[in-house]
Amino acid sequence: MSRNKRIVLGVIGVIIFLTLWSGFVIVPAGYRGTVLWFGNVEDRIMPSGLNFKVPFAETVISMSVQVQPHP
Repeated sequence: MSRNKRIVLGVIGVIIFLTLWSGFVIVPAGYRGTVLWFGNVEDRIMPSGLNFKVPFAETVISMSVQVQPHP
């Protein structure tokens, strides 16, 4: 295999890896993930833990749902 083919395959491999990596989001305990589709709020809420999202289209914002003391 020529050097140019290895470079092209390496670049394609990195692009595929980054696309798959960006398809997952971790929402911490005590938080819920609010899903944005290209900046617009969706009706879907993500629970705590590992969740799948559409790469490059969805953004997840973590919001606290922990009980706060009220003196």
